[in-house]
Amino acid sequence: MVHQLVKMVTPGDGASVGTKVFDVESGREISGIVAVEMPRFEAGDPIFLKLELLAGVLEITGAPRFCVADPKTGKPREVKSITFADGETVEF
Repeated sequence: MVHQLVKMVTPGDGASVGTKVFDVESGREISGIVAVEMPRFEAGDPIFLKLELLAGVLEITGAPRFCVADPKTGKPREVKSITFADGETVEF
């Protein structure tokens, strides 16, 4: 099994059409992807993406980055933690 660090970039509207996956080391786009599966994970867990390629399937481990739209600007910003209304906080 080959593990490779990747960066997945989705369109600003959140639609899956136009999603691209890049190799972190080389910066090159990984071509030939026909499906992406991201199994359920919890805070602190590594994220495993399963990429289905025309040539086969890879399982890739990466570090999570959570982004949300800034309410003031509408631009995506990375999130360090989330605090819920009941006071519970999840750190990333």
